[in-house]
Amino acid sequence: MNETIDVIRVLYFSTARPDVSNEDVDEIAAHAQEKNAAAGITGALAFNGRNFCQLLEGDENNVMALIKQIEGDPRHAGFKVLDQKEI
Repeated sequence: MNETIDVIRVLYFSTARPDVSNEDVDEIAAHAQEKNAAAGITGALAFNGRNFCQLLEGDENNVMALIKQIEGDPRHAGFKVLDQKEI
């Protein structure tokens, strides 16, 4: 019997703390790219100097574990999932 993997897409929005610099964001993106690739998660991160918006796709367990980590990151506030669906 073939076991299926639930693949999901999550889109979230948050506001960076005032002391988060563009260099911090570059570091976040570089670290995330490496870690997410190892977990089979793909996506895109946008930062407009104040707000983050990120789309993540991958295995549901991996993506939801990452969302919990991101939500607890003190470098931003107002974390809100805008959309979540199975793909």
